[in-house]
Amino acid sequence: MGTDSLYELLVYADNHDPIYFFPNADLSIYFPDDERRDVLGVTGYSLNTLVQGLESGAVESDRVAFTDSMAQKYLSHLKETGFEDRLHHAQLMSRDRLVAFADAGYTTVDDFLGSADPIDIGKDTGVDRDIITDIVGNFLDGFSTASSLGDTGPLADLTPQDSFDGWTLVTKSPHMIRWVSPGRFNLTIKPSPNGSVTVECNVPENQSAWYRKGYSIETSVEQAATPEDALEQAHSWLKKNQINYDENLSEYPQIGPSTKDYLALKYGVTTVDALETFSEDHPDTFSEIFGSGDDLKSSIDG
Repeated sequence: MGTDSLYELLVYADNHDPIYFFPNADLSIYFPDDERRDVLGVTGYSLNTLVQGLESGAVESDRVAFTDSMAQKYLSHLKETGFEDRLHHAQLMSRDRLVAFADAGYTTVDDFLGSADPIDIGKDTGVDRDIITDIVGNFLDGFSTASSLGDTGPLADLTPQDSFDGWTLVTKSPHMIRWVSPGRFNLTIKPSPNGSVTVECNVPENQSAWYRKGYSIETSVEQAATPEDALEQAHSWLKKNQINYDENLSEYPQIGPSTKDYLALKYGVTTVDALETFSEDHPDTFSEIFGSGDDLKSSIDG
């Protein structure tokens, strides 16, 4: 990795919104007057206002730190080399694994498919070979010489649509079809061990205190017995659960991408006014989501 400064990394993150970087939890600020260090999410700063403060000199760079060194390594790799998008969206992928792969030079799909054996990749990266097999087999279309993986699978003839607001088609392979929202909610079509095909909407993985909301729907085997049935059901669900925002709720430090999508999917909250009404009509649920929520309530009340 290079030697990008903290400021350069945070400018990059602010401009690109990396999905495995959670500034509210991954950054902290030291307050000398109070002799305390707090994570960004409870300081009143957002990533954008922190960057502005660093740029203007209102915040000294030596007061800001990463709470997890892996977050800094992830941003460094992402800024300098990048990761092919499909690697980001593999179900078992995580920030730590992305860093391990990048440290060993695995940043594109071809880097994985050029190797015939997950054992070799495991030796290079330190990632468990079963996890590598799952990632490469189910998300990257299989190892080039693995007879049980590759271009044949029950989903090969399906044509998924990619025109649903708030959802991006990130995986289209013979083994898996997946749409992902900005908050990392995902709707997935995949074969099950008994030969049927299922549709699942899963909770984001690797949740932190600021990336913690879950929402899921699962279909029974009877509801998605064939690939065609599964695709029809997935299209129907995505059409009914498109995510449209009139305002960017993520500007509030307490509302990360996952919480933002959770509010839209679960409660239909996509505006500040709707969030204010939600807090008034459902105070207990609001508190369950945001804790006491005093700072957020003050913000949305103006």
